[in-house]
Amino acid sequence: MTEIKGTESKQTRRRWQRRGAMILFVIALPLIASAIESGIYRILSVSDSIKLILISEPVSKQTAAAPKKGTPAAKSATTVKYVLDASAAKITVNGKPAEFKDLKYYAAAEVKFQLHKDSKEGIPIDGKATEIKIIIPPDVKQQH
Repeated sequence: MTEIKGTESKQTRRRWQRRGAMILFVIALPLIASAIESGIYRILSVSDSIKLILISEPVSKQTAAAPKKGTPAAKSATTVKYVLDASAAKITVNGKPAEFKDLKYYAAAEVKFQLHKDSKEGIPIDGKATEIKIIIPPDVKQQH
């Protein structure tokens, strides 16, 4: 009788281990599924009220010459734009902390963000910015 009881406890233990592994997988899935992007982007728009930014990939020299509409070159020349929630982003200018409202003075920044579809106050967003770095060359004067 003790052997049967020991076998049942092993089976029960295995079931709980499988359930625990499944729960960990379900919890970790959203973390794995979100992609992290990083690069230099143009800042197109800054919304101070709900702290959203609209960024796009910079136009390369190849796409600078405007191709005619409807051609394959025109389709590849479209830039990717992202609407990001930047309310919790770490913002720095030349390594020093900066405020969100200062972003409107700059045209480009190095942005690190996580891509995932969501909405904020009814506005669909593409992800959340985690870090925004602006580096100004030493020979350029700040005018704000």
